[in-house]
Amino acid sequence: VEQLLPNGRWIRVEERRAESGNIVGFRVDITELKEALRRSEAASAAKSAFLNTVSHELRTPLTVVLGYNAFLGRMEVLPGYARLCEAIEAGDTGAAIQRLEELREEVARYAHQIDASGRHLIDLISGILDLAAIEEGALRLETEELQLGPLIAEVAEQLCPLAQRRGLYLKVEE
Repeated sequence: VEQLLPNGRWIRVEERRAESGNIVGFRVDITELKEALRRSEAASAAKSAFLNTVSHELRTPLTVVLGYNAFLGRMEVLPGYARLCEAIEAGDTGAAIQRLEELREEVARYAHQIDASGRHLIDLISGILDLAAIEEGALRLETEELQLGPLIAEVAEQLCPLAQRRGLYLKVEE
């Protein structure tokens, strides 16, 4: 039996009947063991929460990368590609040149999103490595000024396609 004493200490009590019929009992202070177990469980819960957060944070930019890459891998699904094909089939060289430029801009936007999400993934992985360095006591921190507006705009730009697919409108105000 484990027992919590009024003073906050824990003891483990074991009793056995000896061959003589007498009862032999042991009382062992297990307070340190209980405290170590509590710390271990808290660390395990923190690790699980950390891994859940990290996996979610890594999945978001990776989804953006894979999504835009899928568009680039199947150019025929791009609206700009369809308009270019229509202009070429109609024999309208001027319109085809204009549509080609629109398609180039569309592909450049997707490439920008892939690049931004890839950089975000690198930052996340660097942050995880920084946590390891913190645990080892080997991390040096440096302060730097951050322009919040461009960061917010970049996040909103990455989340807009996801919001649109879910029928949501994303509006950002500074």
